[in-house]
Amino acid sequence: MVGLAACCSLWLPLAAQAAKAAPVAAWRLDEGAGQIAADDSGNGNGGVLGTTTAVEAADPAWVPGRLGQALRFVGERNQFVTVKPGPGLRPQRLTVQAFVRRQGTPGRWRYVVSMGGLACDRSSYGLYSGADGGISFYVSDATRYVLSPAVAQADVWDGDWHLVTGTYDGARVALYLDGVRVGTGTPTTLRVSYSLPAQDLLIGSYHAGCDLPFTGDIDEVRVWGAALTPVQIRTEDTAVADRPPPADGLPPVSGPPAGSPRVTAPGSPALVRCFTVRPSSRKIRARRRARITVRVAQGTRPVARAVVRFRGPGVKLSRVTNRAGKVVVRVTPRTRGKLRISVRGQPLRCTGAVVTAR
Repeated sequence: MVGLAACCSLWLPLAAQAAKAAPVAAWRLDEGAGQIAADDSGNGNGGVLGTTTAVEAADPAWVPGRLGQALRFVGERNQFVTVKPGPGLRPQRLTVQAFVRRQGTPGRWRYVVSMGGLACDRSSYGLYSGADGGISFYVSDATRYVLSPAVAQADVWDGDWHLVTGTYDGARVALYLDGVRVGTGTPTTLRVSYSLPAQDLLIGSYHAGCDLPFTGDIDEVRVWGAALTPVQIRTEDTAVADRPPPADGLPPVSGPPAGSPRVTAPGSPALVRCFTVRPSSRKIRARRRARITVRVAQGTRPVARAVVRFRGPGVKLSRVTNRAGKVVVRVTPRTRGKLRISVRGQPLRCTGAVVTAR
C-alpha cells in the first residue's frame, strides 16, 4: 500500500496553479474498511457506502486500488457511495475525475459518477459508459444534456487502470483518457441545472427512476469547481503514470455487463464470478471454542484483503484475508445452529459457506 505522504504528494498540483486546482471534493477511497468514504478536500463532502451508515448486503467491497485502496462494484441494486452534496459540488464550471478498471464493457449508460437525477433520464453531470459502452461525460440543464466525445470500449475497458476526466468550461464539454483529450470537445454554453428531483451525488451508480449501476473498480474520485486545463490534467496523469499499480493478485471484474441476459452457454462466465469460501471444518461443537481457517479464492487464485464475515449464534465478527487469501478465527457458538461465512461485497447469489454448530 502506498504510504500516506507518498500517495498524497503524487496529487499535489504545480505550486503556481495550486489555488485554482484545489478540488472541492476528493474521495481517495483509501479507508480499506468501514462505511465511510472521507472527503480529503476538507470541504465536508464525505460519503457513506450504500444508503445508510449501517452495513448493507449490497455495499461495494474494499479492494486494492490504483493508489492505496479502491471500491469494487458488481452491479447490485443500491450498491454505490452516497454523498449529500454541499454547494461546492454544484458549480457552473467543473471537472470530474476518477480511476476506473474493468475487463470488457460494463454495458450502456453505467455510471461512475452521477450528480442528482431526473427519472431514468439524466443527472446534472455524469461520468458514465454512454450509449456505446465506452466512457463519456455530460452536463445538463432543465431540458437537455450535452455529451463529450466518447472513448471506445477497447481503449478503456481492457483490464488496466485508466484515469478518466470530464470537464466543462462554459464553452465546451470535454473528455480526457489518461491525460489526453479526446477530440476537441463539444461546443455549448449550457447552464448546468441542479434542480433535479434526486439531489445526492453517487459514486458507482445512477439511482433516480431507474438503476444504472457500474460493474468494476473505482478509485481516487475528485471534483473541481473549475475546468482544469489540458496541462493540469496531463500533470495529474503524469504524477502517477510511472508508478505501477499494486501487485494485488486480484483480477479485474469481467464478464457480461450489468443488465445483460444471464448467460447459460457451457463455459460462459457469469457477470461476477463468485469467490469460493472454504472453511477448514464444516462441523464444530456448540458452547466450545473452535479454531476455523477460511480460504477465499476466485477460481484458482487466492483473494487478498477480502472482508470475511462470520454470523451465527453468539458470533458476529469480520476479518480480512492475508496475501494467501486466508483468515483464521476462533469462535464459541452459544447454541446449536448455523454459522454463516460470507465475503463482503459479493452479489447476493454468492452463498459463501456454512459451518454447523452441534
